[in-house]
Amino acid sequence: MKKIIVSLACLLSVSFLSASDKFIEDQMKQMRDGMVQIQDGFFYGKKEDINKGIALVEKSFAVEKKKLLPKEKAHMVGMATNTSTKIENSLKQMKKALDKNQMTNASMQYSQIVNSCTNCHKVVRGW
Repeated sequence: MKKIIVSLACLLSVSFLSASDKFIEDQMKQMRDGMVQIQDGFFYGKKEDINKGIALVEKSFAVEKKKLLPKEKAHMVGMATNTSTKIENSLKQMKKALDKNQMTNASMQYSQIVNSCTNCHKVVRGW
């Protein structure tokens, strides 16, 4: 009986970890999908696709920043928050540039977002 309880407890803890990992993976995929849509919008000259991509990336940030980190990296929440703030600011600047038809400036903001993502991943993932 004791072995069954211990086995169930281990199984339960693994399922919580995988649920957390799945959440992080889903959020990162949503960000990636938004970034791909933005990039496609630039390639094909479709501002509406860029705006849809921006909305998708913004939606992925509508969660607590600490939840975007693996459990063992939760202490890096300050860095994640700073990174997400930079990304959110770049998204706002991109929208303003799109409204003014300043596509070069908008694409520069896209590059800033990619740089912010890469810098965070470099630290969190140990690249």
